[in-house]
Amino acid sequence: MKPILLFLFLSVISFNEARAQLKMLTPASDIRQSQYIVFEYPKISEKDTVEANFAFFSGDQDISFKEIKLTLVGNKYIGTFLLPENTTAFSILIKRNSIIDNNHGVGYVFAISSNKKNFSPFLQYARFYNSRGFAAYNFLGIKEDKSKSLDVYRKCFLSEPNLKNIFIKDYLTALYTFEPNSPEFNTLFLKTFNKFKAEKRPEEDLISLMNIYLSSLSEKQYKSSYDSLYHVIAENYPTGYNAACEKAVKLDRVKNIDSVERVFSTFKKDFDGANFHTYPLNYYYDNLVMKIAGKYSSDYKKILKFYNEMSDVIGQTLYISTLADDLSQYNNMVDQADSLIRIAIAKGDSLIAYHEPIGMNKSDWGQYYQKNFLSNFYITYAKILLLKNENILALKAFRTFEDLSGNDLKNVSANSVCLKILNANRMFNEVLEQGERFILLDASSKQIVNEMGNAYKQLFQAVDTVAYKNSLIDKMKNIKYDKVKVSVVDLPSHNFILTDLAGRKIELAKLKDKIIVLDFWATWCGPCKISFPGMQRAVYRYLNDKEVVFLFVNTWENNGDIEYRKKVLGKFIRDNQYAFQVLLDEKSMIDDHYKVVSDYGVSGIPTKLVIDRKGRIRFKTVGIHSTDEETVDEISTMIEILKEEY
Repeated sequence: MKPILLFLFLSVISFNEARAQLKMLTPASDIRQSQYIVFEYPKISEKDTVEANFAFFSGDQDISFKEIKLTLVGNKYIGTFLLPENTTAFSILIKRNSIIDNNHGVGYVFAISSNKKNFSPFLQYARFYNSRGFAAYNFLGIKEDKSKSLDVYRKCFLSEPNLKNIFIKDYLTALYTFEPNSPEFNTLFLKTFNKFKAEKRPEEDLISLMNIYLSSLSEKQYKSSYDSLYHVIAENYPTGYNAACEKAVKLDRVKNIDSVERVFSTFKKDFDGANFHTYPLNYYYDNLVMKIAGKYSSDYKKILKFYNEMSDVIGQTLYISTLADDLSQYNNMVDQADSLIRIAIAKGDSLIAYHEPIGMNKSDWGQYYQKNFLSNFYITYAKILLLKNENILALKAFRTFEDLSGNDLKNVSANSVCLKILNANRMFNEVLEQGERFILLDASSKQIVNEMGNAYKQLFQAVDTVAYKNSLIDKMKNIKYDKVKVSVVDLPSHNFILTDLAGRKIELAKLKDKIIVLDFWATWCGPCKISFPGMQRAVYRYLNDKEVVFLFVNTWENNGDIEYRKKVLGKFIRDNQYAFQVLLDEKSMIDDHYKVVSDYGVSGIPTKLVIDRKGRIRFKTVGIHSTDEETVDEISTMIEILKEEY
């Protein structure tokens, strides 16, 4: 086997190699593909926990990750790993106490070559600093540097022109990002697209080229170019991915479910050239499955049959679990729900090995999946067993939920289930002890207070528990007040004039002497929509209070056209029967950004701002709560604090 030359790029990119903590022990002259790499990393303290992975490119494939075994020898960790065959560049990821050592933003990136004149590894190195390596700067801590990447590409292409065909997609990505107005980009894209089409390249090659090109366009240019390119690809691959997407979108618009179901039966067969497990086809296809399944709301076996058709296996399992929960809680079909949740748990156990996202090794993914998915199946199972009066088994299922979820005591809905199960098992002392913990952690609710009242009644043979429960409610309120008072801010608000869905102009400055709640949101934002039932309750609570105004500022939509948004948002608000006053944030004429959300420095949505009567921002919250009640309580507490101030 030919010797492979190993290039460490730390010094090339202007960082002193002596500052790097990782030291390679394998001599460069001994590096071989399919052989072991050895390095050392210092142990700093006894409390250190160090873990390692490596990311690598092989050929023109996307980035892959593997674990590295570490052995402590004295005051150093020794890492060993097998370099996969055909690897041309790799990066070592070190985490010390869960914090990434990114080596001052440049990472530990290596290129391998069997030939001094072979520039392919240098291109792979460039990919770590290009957008194809999004995993690199998200998970390896490497700072994106497209100018560095672009420079490397051009030098390599001069020496080896044939490499341009292999790495053309990466080069185009770097080109449009670093030189967005370059004539080279448009010319090269069109030439490459037509070349790929003439060569009958795999459809995914044309799709990825199309996506790179579309990313370079303004919002106004995007729609017409998208429709045109999409249609060209669908015509050239009539049983392929884009054609399947077009068909799925058309079917989704058909209102007659029977007609959809008839066509659906041969859908996969008709488009055997399409990969149904990739976005957006998996989204469109699974939407059709859900649409048809909804027709059989009283026939859970039929619904299950359709769920099993879903392309997203994890989503399929989640829907089965949700169906089990709905059947038990709302349809009184407990036995059927029991059967379904057992199916979800059995599928869930096998899914740990099914999927391994970029940037996660098998161990990390297993822990993440158990905590965020599998644990929820067990709490649903516990609730179903409780309805069947199988209280001991319900407690056992709940303990499994606690183990898998990490016993998150801030989960209000889980806390409520916990006390209900403890009461069913006559563990009254534990109900009161746990309930007090939940209240002190501000992770309680009225349901929890009721469960504590039931336990109190049984323990002390109390006829009336009203005074006891009122004392708990007062304690909850005081804790919530103390919590939000700590987060009080005092920042200036910014005046704006925005149009609402009825076409009226709303000016913030004219709402003086009122307490204003601004909620920044978008239709594509899942957490925003999850928070809306809670916000609806908050709006209703203050519906007749002339001192309080709720304004829901719609922003960051992909389509910024005001009339189009009025139509889409109006339908969304009507369909969900929300009593929201929606304002339309507008784009700047200068740089295409949304103005009001930028003026308020919002970096993520949903973001809620509460403004006092003097026009000062006094509270700011980002994200959502686990229950509607928490949302209502938080907003209400903030409003009441501001009411007391004047």
